[in-house]
Amino acid sequence: MKKCILSAKGISKSFVHNGRQTHILSHIDLDLYEGDFTVIMGASGSGKSTLLYALSGMDKATAGQVLYHEKDLVSMREKELTRLRCTDFGFIFQQMHLVSNLSLFENVAVSGYLNKKKTASEIKQKAEELLDKMNAAHVKNHLPSQVSGGEQQRCAIARAVINMPRMLFADEPTGSVELVQHYPKEIPVILFSLSILISLITDRHNVRFSSRVSVS
Repeated sequence: MKKCILSAKGISKSFVHNGRQTHILSHIDLDLYEGDFTVIMGASGSGKSTLLYALSGMDKATAGQVLYHEKDLVSMREKELTRLRCTDFGFIFQQMHLVSNLSLFENVAVSGYLNKKKTASEIKQKAEELLDKMNAAHVKNHLPSQVSGGEQQRCAIARAVINMPRMLFADEPTGSVELVQHYPKEIPVILFSLSILISLITDRHNVRFSSRVSVS
């Protein structure tokens, strides 16, 4: 029987702007199990990214609980959340958010240094290995502005998985590049080796990689 490692219980998210309250999420319940590949689908503006951020602790829900190994991310202090994001969670952002003045290699390696669990030589070896598997080794010393959008995105995936997180959160990871047509074949294998992948997408044909589908 699979183990539930993250559980959302009645989470809601709302914003107040110019005196008016806007509800983005309303009483969401969701259980995520070890080893699952979960896709949350919905139209643009339906709250997929907001839900992703609330589940991962990148942003806090207005109400409800997000339990990770029985610990509530909503009530967790920022220092604890930061530590958790460095060790247990990985993120692939829709806009990639690479550091513009660091090379692709440095963008990948810096996540390993922040984790503080491996030596510098081990981090260097792992970063080079991941970039090689993703067909980006030939541009590893280039700045993000000097490579294509697809190469930037493959670098962002390498950065997200270098610490082998227990959970990987991906916000429309194929938004700028079609996964099936343009990504190296190794990338789905790398993603599947992790405990969980939450991929927030809009196009239904991309669901071919999922075993469970939740609609936001």
